Amino acid sequence: MAFRYKSDQQVIIQSQFMRMDARLQFIALAVMGFTDHVFGKDIVITEIYRSKADQVAYYPGQPYRPSVHEFGRGIDFGVRAYRADELDQWPHTMSTGCPALDEHEIKIIDNWFSDVVSYDDERPDMDSLVHHNVGLGDHLHLQVSWRKSTRLKSECNQAQLIMKRLGVTL
Repeated sequence: MAFRYKSDQQVIIQSQFMRMDARLQFIALAVMGFTDHVFGKDIVITEIYRSKADQVAYYPGQPYRPSVHEFGRGIDFGVRAYRADELDQWPHTMSTGCPALDEHEIKIIDNWFSDVVSYDDERPDMDSLVHHNVGLGDHLHLQVSWRKSTRLKSECNQAQLIMKRLGVTL
């Protein structure tokens, strides 16, 4: 089980990971563990910090809108298949590159974390984990609110959550 990194990004991303919001570190590690435990796959961190200049370049012709990435409250995970030469080899080598997450797996991760992690109690319609493509590639975006608390939630017991995750209904 491991985070994977794009080629020559490991040191940068690991440094950024240690500086980002502690709640986000905790939840990102949970995403990594969940992905390994449920699918037997590693997950690729593609971006954590983003400058204002990067944000403006990502959204040309649009009014500037600050991103959670500018404040260490957002992290992106690549979900596509990567060739082995696109990723740093640490912590282990994989002859086939990084296994991609398929649509079914993405939906399971997205639903699980939406059910368990509250982005912001004042905006319950917002999710901490979203699967999207805003024009820069398909990815999972994980974020925490600027408010100082993030709540783990459950409206059902663990057995019900597992059944939901597996698509089992009684």
